[in-house]
Amino acid sequence: MHPHFTRRTLVVSLGTALLSSLPLHAQAKTPPANPCRPLTTRSECTQWRNDHDITKTIFLTNTTQQNDANEVLVALRNVLDPSIKIYLVASQNAIVVRTIPEDMAQAEALVADLTKPRKQYRLTYTVNTLEGKNRISSEVYSVVAVNGQRVTEKQGNKVPVITGSKDGELQYTYIDVGHALDATLSDGGSVVALKTKVEVSSPAPTPSMPTEPTIHQTVLEGSILLTPGKPLTLGSADIEGTHQRIEVEVLATPTN
Repeated sequence: MHPHFTRRTLVVSLGTALLSSLPLHAQAKTPPANPCRPLTTRSECTQWRNDHDITKTIFLTNTTQQNDANEVLVALRNVLDPSIKIYLVASQNAIVVRTIPEDMAQAEALVADLTKPRKQYRLTYTVNTLEGKNRISSEVYSVVAVNGQRVTEKQGNKVPVITGSKDGELQYTYIDVGHALDATLSDGGSVVALKTKVEVSSPAPTPSMPTEPTIHQTVLEGSILLTPGKPLTLGSADIEGTHQRIEVEVLATPTN
């Protein structure tokens, strides 16, 4: 047999023998860092996660209401892996998460998106008293409304009204007179949906019976769509016993 051919055959045979003698796990590729991504048994995945879990407290910035925190909690539980442990700590306005680092990053990103500063608007109400086409008086009130939250504002005086007497002393009750605003705003981008109620009241002149005043009251309530920066008439109402009417106009202006 040719020496060169024999030597070459021997080398190839030895190499094949050495490769075959290696254990199977040495021939396989190095497994990924997280075995839960490929198909593995549940027990293997659970054990790996337990060995690599970290715990972190994520504070809910720009979230002031309990209902908002609950919604963030529900979103996390619905989007993230069911095995992730998530708890709401209402007293600290925070959520505690226990999971592996890569899922923790996803949880933090989701919380950041859900707790971005809400858009704010200044709602300006103009209450005009009209007689025919002439404007007799005008009063302006304003509140700052946060998207998705209710805001109320009340200002005025308490007018005493005699309700009777006891042991020679007059007894009184007090009626609020002035204005009250109630608004819930929802930002829709190019338009703003506003659900609002406006109450305006004032005592009518009663010189003959000053202890029993007549109160003029106008209440306008409804839902309207506003274009930011453009005023819109909410409604109007006649003042009983006069030729006058009250007209309420509202304007929404972004503040952030």
